[in-house]
Amino acid sequence: MKDLTLYIPTCDSYLFLVKPYTFLFNKFWNRQQKVVYLGYDKPKCDLPDNFDFITIGNDDDLKNWSSDLINFFNSIDDEHFMVCTDDLFLVDYTNFEVYDKLLKYLDNPKVGRINVSRDTVNRPHKDFDTSEGLTIIEAKQSADYRISLSLSIWRRDYFLKNLKPGQTPWQFEGDIGQCGQHDGYHILGTKGDGPPDNAPVFTTNGIWRSNKERLNFHNSNYSYVNDGQNYLDPNVVKEMFDKNIIEDDIEVGWVYEKRWYTYDDDVSPYILPDSYPRN
Repeated sequence: MKDLTLYIPTCDSYLFLVKPYTFLFNKFWNRQQKVVYLGYDKPKCDLPDNFDFITIGNDDDLKNWSSDLINFFNSIDDEHFMVCTDDLFLVDYTNFEVYDKLLKYLDNPKVGRINVSRDTVNRPHKDFDTSEGLTIIEAKQSADYRISLSLSIWRRDYFLKNLKPGQTPWQFEGDIGQCGQHDGYHILGTKGDGPPDNAPVFTTNGIWRSNKERLNFHNSNYSYVNDGQNYLDPNVVKEMFDKNIIEDDIEVGWVYEKRWYTYDDDVSPYILPDSYPRN
C-alpha cells in the first residue's frame, strides 16, 4: 500500500479553519495519515502529531498561490500525493476498503488524478474498470472540472503540468471548469448503485460563498437523507463547541436547509424537520 501525504494549501485568513479541520480529519480518517499544510503565517493553535505546517512564501497576492505551490512541489520527490482545499471538512468515516482498491491504479502513468470524494460521478463520465465489485469510472474528456481541488490523489507531474504561474485556485480549476479537457489523461472516481456511490471519503464545503462567519456541515456525498441524516452528527458539532474548536460566535448549519445555529441554540434544530423534502 502506497504511503501518500495529504497536502493542504491555505492562507492566513483561513487559519481559523485549522482547528475544526484537524479535529474532523483525525476523527473520520481513522488510521494514521501524514498531513502537511502549505501556507504562510503559522497557526497559533497546536497541531496534532500527524500534521505539519510548511511556510512557502508571503501571503501578499492571491496570484502567487500557484507560483508558491510550483516551487514547493518541484522540491519534493513524491511521485503521488493527495491535495485538497483547507475548507473541505470530513463529515463521516472514511471507507478504506474502497480507498485501498483505488491505489492500484496509480501504476498507470496515464492516470493523472483519482477523486476520492463524490465529485466525478456528478459530472459526465463512463465506466473505466471494475475491482472486486467496485465500479471505477473516469471523467469524459469533455467533462468540466477534470482539474479540481476536491480531495484527490494526484500524479505529481500531472499536477505540475496543470499548475501555471500566477494562477488563483479558481483559475487552476479553469474558473468554469474547462482545464484538463481532451488531454488524454484518466481522471478516476467511483460509482455505486445509489448515493453515496461508494465514495471512500465524505466531505463538505465548510465555507460557503466566502462567508467566514458560518460553517456548513452538509454531507456532500449524500443527495438524500440516509437513515435520517445527511450532515455531520450534531453531537460532534456540540463537542467542537464544547472544546472551543469552533468559536461561540460562529454559526453552523446545513446550507441547503438555509438555517443556522450558534452555540447558545438548541443543537436539536440542526436535525432536519420531518416536513423537509427528503430527495
